[in-house]
Amino acid sequence: MIYLTFNDAPSGIYSGQVIDVCRFLNTDMNAGIRLIALVSSRGFMANRRKIKSQLPDAIVLPMFPGVGNWSVNILWLIFICLFLGRQSIIARGPFAATLALRLKKIKLARKVCFDARGAYTAEFNEYNVSGSAKLNAEIKAIERNTVLKADFRLAVSNQLVAYWAKTFGYNSMQHVIIPCTISSSSSIQQVNDTDIKSQRGALGFADNDVILVYSGSSAAWQSIKLADDFLLAQMQQNSNCKVLFLTDKLPDSMLTVKEFPGRVMQKWLVAEQVASVLRCCDYGLLIREKSITNLVSSPVKFAEYLAAGLQVVISSEIGDYPGFVIEHDCGVVLNAHTEKSMLGSISVETKNRNIALAEMYYTKKSRLDGYKRILSALK
Repeated sequence: MIYLTFNDAPSGIYSGQVIDVCRFLNTDMNAGIRLIALVSSRGFMANRRKIKSQLPDAIVLPMFPGVGNWSVNILWLIFICLFLGRQSIIARGPFAATLALRLKKIKLARKVCFDARGAYTAEFNEYNVSGSAKLNAEIKAIERNTVLKADFRLAVSNQLVAYWAKTFGYNSMQHVIIPCTISSSSSIQQVNDTDIKSQRGALGFADNDVILVYSGSSAAWQSIKLADDFLLAQMQQNSNCKVLFLTDKLPDSMLTVKEFPGRVMQKWLVAEQVASVLRCCDYGLLIREKSITNLVSSPVKFAEYLAAGLQVVISSEIGDYPGFVIEHDCGVVLNAHTEKSMLGSISVETKNRNIALAEMYYTKKSRLDGYKRILSALK
């Protein structure tokens, strides 16, 4: 079986959502998955080394230059499939899935699972992620074809399936919902007062501080105005409220930083250090603007915050998570009332309950039945 990615550069997300999935399917389910990664020709050798250092048997190939020439890459895949034999393909994203469906049409692939990470038509047109007017115009037909023609589908949220039904008339049950999960290498462990106080002291925080944290690159920092308004309200109400940004830099426009410089801290850590720092905080920030892209999404940050024991402060329209937060009382869903309510400190008992929730719902092993359905559908 092949796992195919297109134009995805190695990153933390790629490691967690692609390489880690391939490893899990092979080690825990004996799936015999082989990763084929088509990556940009720019920086190809460096990216190839990064992928193969994590998954040595991966086949990493340079894409044909020019984003508009994406379909020409079928030539690489024809050659590879002639070499590997006719196999089923899990394809990440609409371009990889379209290429896989074309291989199936010429009898070089058996079945295709569309691994859908979001609403691509909405994402391309709301945020111009491709930078190509031509692709922005074509993406709806490409996405419709993959949704309707794939043999099976992996969706990251129920909201995404509802988007398929509304936008493309999808009415099949040949899909499974698997949200973004924490990496298999992440350590899920209960916390205690001693360790929390020690980590807080090392960072310069007091035991009675209420620490709100954002973790991620500044490039992914969405909805600055919404987050800024919320943080300002919290800090104006509570002098013990502190904000920690685990990011490479802070936006210059943030009033929170300007008005409360002594209560805002910014650090950029290596990946291995992040979890221990998160565990000493109280609330993880997941605040995003209202859009179709965000409505159907499954940010892995939610799982990472929960696995650190944090209560999650989340916008009301981010995938399936607001309902999960309300059902399990593991955070705050923002609305006109909650935005102005003062947040209090979090007990160790609450943290450990949240950690247990992450283990129950947001590890790959917790989604074993879903992965079994995918493999069964591709036989």
